[in-house]
Amino acid sequence: MRVGEAEAGIRRFLTNQGLADATLRRVQTGRNNKVWVIESSQERRVLKQYRRLSADVRDRLATEYRFLELLNANGIERVPEPIADDRDLNLALYSFLPGTPIGEVTRDHIHQSVEFVGQVNGLRAYPSALAIPVAAEACFSVRDHLDSVRTRVARLLTPGVATPLHEEARALARVRFVPALDGIEAAVRAGFDNGDLEKPLVRDDRILSPSDFGFHNALESEGVLQFLDFEYAGWDDPAKLVCDFVCQPDHPLDLELAKLFVKMICTALDSTGIAERVELLLPLHRLKWCCIIMNEFRGMEWSQPSSTEAVEVDVMRSQLLKASAYFDEHLAQT
Repeated sequence: MRVGEAEAGIRRFLTNQGLADATLRRVQTGRNNKVWVIESSQERRVLKQYRRLSADVRDRLATEYRFLELLNANGIERVPEPIADDRDLNLALYSFLPGTPIGEVTRDHIHQSVEFVGQVNGLRAYPSALAIPVAAEACFSVRDHLDSVRTRVARLLTPGVATPLHEEARALARVRFVPALDGIEAAVRAGFDNGDLEKPLVRDDRILSPSDFGFHNALESEGVLQFLDFEYAGWDDPAKLVCDFVCQPDHPLDLELAKLFVKMICTALDSTGIAERVELLLPLHRLKWCCIIMNEFRGMEWSQPSSTEAVEVDVMRSQLLKASAYFDEHLAQT
């Protein structure tokens, strides 16, 4: 869709919602979506346009909208309220949540996060919750965890764009990520009986996961956390949620807070063997986050960069350095 057509579509959508005279203020744009704050004389709302990615089989809009419908219908607060959507334009309108990004993470933030996950999973037996699909890259066996990370590493090794920066990224994956993954997989295999590698989690041990859950997707207003972004939500292994929460690089947890989160989430979810699986799988998910940091290197193609692409090159260089530093901090001894 051309830019003019997209803008006209957005205006039609807002007019249909009684927001013809509202102003739009862009607050986010990224590889996955664009976000605006919509300001009218009565209130503020949030408009989100989800990017369609050819390699992504998930419907991000439907996933997030449906998940938020479930939470709002059952009285779970501190999340946006879904107001309207347009599947053709990939647009969704949500209520506005006040707050600012979280600074230093505290024990109270951990308590509130665990409380939220517990509230969400209080809905596990509801028919509307059972109808929610699996989460993005859901893992229901140890084998799933291993395969998911090996696939991510393999993508970074795939021949493609031949810029020096891409070659440097592939070298990082080949020289450091692959040996680390081999060592981690050997340790994981040693920690589980062979039959347990393939054994799926029973339904009672699966959780309704917000996915991509962490303080990077939260705001704080007068001491209360508000939670955002549920494009990847669905049924999953609680150990994956815990590992991702602890590993997220933009709001790293110190050892004390990480242990507190694990202890509290095990109690809140009452799910078998979470702590043991987290201990064995955490290095694997550390490596996964090295790959996630380098997502910018997937699908980029150019010969001579334009001015816009030159900016992306700077971003990619920064992410490459960040991934290398994250590896050094958490996995260099693996």
